[in-house]
Amino acid sequence: MSTMLDINLIRDYLIAVGCRVQYPILVNAFKKYLCHPDPIVQGKVRTKFKDFVNRLATVNVENNMKFITLKLEFRPQHRESSLQPNKKWAIEACNYNKLLALLRKDPKLAPCKDIMYGT
Repeated sequence: MSTMLDINLIRDYLIAVGCRVQYPILVNAFKKYLCHPDPIVQGKVRTKFKDFVNRLATVNVENNMKFITLKLEFRPQHRESSLQPNKKWAIEACNYNKLLALLRKDPKLAPCKDIMYGT
């Protein structure tokens, strides 16, 4: 597993969660990349993360909550593939138990129920 933040990691994550996610959940998923003991490095990584997100997605505010929606040009060619959650990615991207708790709390965040229950 790479320790470097990459635009493709963010794109793959957004596809895995159905091309739309609340901003705090996206940030939490990439927390291991965004936190660094050196404040200068941390600032550069966070700036890079924001640039990647802005390049890949649009930001919409609904009911005072920011949502990140993957731009059409970065989505897979076949709609079916964007609806299939990638459990391996969910495990690697963040704490799987936290992700499950979030998805159980608000099932609309998951495009398919199998990611919630690990089936």
